[in-house]
Amino acid sequence: MELSWFTFGGEYSELYEALIKAWCVSKNLSTDNETVIQYFKLHLERGIAYLSGTKFIKGLDDLLNLAVEG
Repeated sequence: MELSWFTFGGEYSELYEALIKAWCVSKNLSTDNETVIQYFKLHLERGIAYLSGTKFIKGLDDLLNLAVEG
């Protein structure tokens, strides 16, 4: 199943896209869709790995609670 960018980002989807593109520019990377998608996925995976390693997240409920608190 594929998730659309708007479904993921909601009302902030344009802001998130701009932030990823700004990061790419700061690293002298292209801002074409393929590059932006690649680095977004890498950033997301890194964030999930970080949260998994903190022991805050032991299951889906913990992740949802963290998202609601933030």
